[in-house]
Amino acid sequence: MDLLDLNFALTEAKISLSENGWEVIETIDQFTAQRDQYSEETEEEYIEYFDLAKRDGVSAIVYTYEYHG
Repeated sequence: MDLLDLNFALTEAKISLSENGWEVIETIDQFTAQRDQYSEETEEEYIEYFDLAKRDGVSAIVYTYEYHG
């Protein structure tokens, strides 16, 4: 994945979140995942997210925090 693909993925995630009533204020972390980096025993939930992204083309894990702005 190159920078263009990463920017496209982030844009798609932000659009999806916005369409569902969320506002992205800050991106804390981003990375390109490889399926074999997850242990099926310890991170089965993340394998499901990875498979979802492969199937649908995008997947995002969103953590929410109270905004004090």
